[in-house]
Amino acid sequence: MGYIQQVSSLVDTPTTNELVFLPTGLGQMQVVDHVIGAALRTRTALRPHVVFCAVRPGQVLSQATRLREIGLGAEVGAYCGGDFLYDFGKEFKEKDVLVITAGLLMRLVKLGVYSLERAKLLVLHDAIYTTRNHPMNTLVREYYWKIPLEERPKILGTLAPQLHALIRPFDKLRQSVRKLAHGLQAGIALPAGRALESLSARIHRSGLVFEAYDTYPEEQDLIMATVRHFLALWDVLFKFNLNPFGRLIHFPKTEEDVLVNPFQHDWEQVELMVLHSMEYCDSRIGKIIMQHVQKCVDAVLVTMSVGHQAGMSVLRPAVEDFLLAVASHTEDETAIVNEIRASIQSADLEKHIDKERRFGGFEALGSLPPPSSRQTVLVSLLQKVNARGNLVCVVARHEMEAYELRRACLASGVSQEDQSIVWTNGALALSTGTVFVTEHSMVFEGARRELLRTCCSHVIWFSPRSVIHTSGFDMDSNALSVMRQMCGVADSGDTPGVPGPRCHIIATSSQVSQWAEISKADQQLLAASEFVVAGDASLEEGLLQLRTKGASSMSEHLLPSPSSLLHTLCCGMCGIPPSFNVYATPGELWQAEATLAVTEEEASFVGQGVSAQEARDASALRALSFLTTSGLITAYWKTTALDNSFKSGRVLDTHSLSADCGVGAKSPFNLSGPKLFAQSASERLICSVCGIATTSEAHLTEHQKGRRHKKNVERLTQQLGGRVPNADRPQAPSRTMHGRDQQQDSLEGAGSIVAGLPSTLSDLARMTSRDLPNRQPSDLWHLPSSISSLLDDFHASPR
Repeated sequence: MGYIQQVSSLVDTPTTNELVFLPTGLGQMQVVDHVIGAALRTRTALRPHVVFCAVRPGQVLSQATRLREIGLGAEVGAYCGGDFLYDFGKEFKEKDVLVITAGLLMRLVKLGVYSLERAKLLVLHDAIYTTRNHPMNTLVREYYWKIPLEERPKILGTLAPQLHALIRPFDKLRQSVRKLAHGLQAGIALPAGRALESLSARIHRSGLVFEAYDTYPEEQDLIMATVRHFLALWDVLFKFNLNPFGRLIHFPKTEEDVLVNPFQHDWEQVELMVLHSMEYCDSRIGKIIMQHVQKCVDAVLVTMSVGHQAGMSVLRPAVEDFLLAVASHTEDETAIVNEIRASIQSADLEKHIDKERRFGGFEALGSLPPPSSRQTVLVSLLQKVNARGNLVCVVARHEMEAYELRRACLASGVSQEDQSIVWTNGALALSTGTVFVTEHSMVFEGARRELLRTCCSHVIWFSPRSVIHTSGFDMDSNALSVMRQMCGVADSGDTPGVPGPRCHIIATSSQVSQWAEISKADQQLLAASEFVVAGDASLEEGLLQLRTKGASSMSEHLLPSPSSLLHTLCCGMCGIPPSFNVYATPGELWQAEATLAVTEEEASFVGQGVSAQEARDASALRALSFLTTSGLITAYWKTTALDNSFKSGRVLDTHSLSADCGVGAKSPFNLSGPKLFAQSASERLICSVCGIATTSEAHLTEHQKGRRHKKNVERLTQQLGGRVPNADRPQAPSRTMHGRDQQQDSLEGAGSIVAGLPSTLSDLARMTSRDLPNRQPSDLWHLPSSISSLLDDFHASPR
């Protein structure tokens, strides 16, 4: 059973909600697509819908477009902006999949226009926002849990890397994941077993290569001026209430950052936002502005791909036509036209147009435009990969751009006429040379299968439309989704096991640096989720006992078996799972030797037991003790308690370390774990009602005076039928302590009390109320370890 089928079967169980997470580009949305397809096949007349809830309008439009393209066999509707824009009675009768913003869905449920009981499945995209007073959390807290159990839709939540969460401590992130799981009464479905090994290999030993470059100054100047121009025009629409759908570009760190790094924008979502806005605009002048913005976006993408002169050939006529269109305006439109003229002057776009008028474009000269910075990288890369001796695929934005790239490659001499084609569909007859395909065919039309069938040697992603974008909410992109799944993996059933192509993504230097940040956020979120799945507070206490007492004392706080815990940890740290050599001794005992690859030299740890599994766990426990004692474990699970324990104690010397590894074991020297990230430790006072760890008594007092705490106390009083004991008293202060004795006192005192407290209000309510799903903690946090493959069906559909 593959990971996709495993998640689907978990969602199909009567009382199970699930959270799923895969790192960026490794097919998380394909898991969602599979679950949505299964829900559509089992829906009933009373529950005919699948509701896909997103955070922003751009996400709604891009996800609705993707769901239409993958062939679900269902009608998909997209709803964002004001609730006055749509005929919801008609829409809910005609559509099967409703893709909608959280705020709009909450308003519809509140007004009684829609009822969640009509949904078979509720997908919460980017569910990490289901906190505090966010509409997604209000929807779940105030409406979902009031539905009778047998009528509730199942929830499938997706987690996504949060770049702003990188500055948060690891403990804060794991607390957010734990509270989210408890609040949704959901398990966290993470890959395990062979699926985890496949995932780790793709993370640590990926065949993906980024070809970094810097844009030419004239290209950068034109792109900056164009972006400033159409963003100013979009602000004019808002000023005069002509567009209800929100901003085109999200999360600019500063105003200048929007202009300096235009490659960070999700241009696919920008295009969809403009098209959707035009569909619901009744104003003549408003439509003229939106049509012009659409041409400006196209000019930006042309400038990125083909260069400055090609971009000007699109932008100049667009600006001239726009000025002519707004010149003939009515008296009521005078104020808008004045704002438009002021925005054009402030964008400093006229100097680029005047320069192009004086010198003319490349069409006037009857020649090819000079290659852009992006084309220069492509030509150099084709020369390097020896396009004439291999089959090389180049991914362009659309068919016209594919022909332009082919023309440029022929002119530069890196391709030959008879060995260079633009391929759209059907069988690929070319075995050597250069094939140019469109981005759409790579994402939706099965071009990947055909390229892998013909044993394509290299795939080069040239299209700048959806590469790496961090100014929006979705970090996943077409380039990452396609290329991370293709590189190094065979997809053809005819040649199983044949290595896939070498994949290259042409990206700017700023995009490559942002990819490093996305990867870091992915790893941090994956590590935090795994820590929560493995037991969270009880796991931390068990690892601390291994640090202070060593492997000689088996800790009852390790919920998963030590061997499975070691497997997860090693895959996360280096991508190589531990190997176990288990054999029977002359006596009645079994002996196991666990070998790790997390150090420069392989380290072995020996354990014994009355059975093979006990011997494996004994050797794994010794390995975990070593990783905890040496501080290597804090390179992956960067909890404050583990880090402080490592800093306050002393690392065992090599002789003691050899003795702790077991008889006949190799001593692991030259530790080469990842760089440790120090975290500041502070006092923690825990609110026993809300499960929140505060940093001081003042912080705790402020929290207890808040509306959330009082509301939780009131709800608990109703649940328990009386006053909640110690509701306003801090529980188990866990203070930063130094030294082995003080750390042990902290473990035996505060740690055991904290572990016994309910993590959130919903956790305690689940223990006391029969109306909520009766899901035991062991069922909540564990998945079978027999998941066979992570990517069985990942190439069948887009990201």
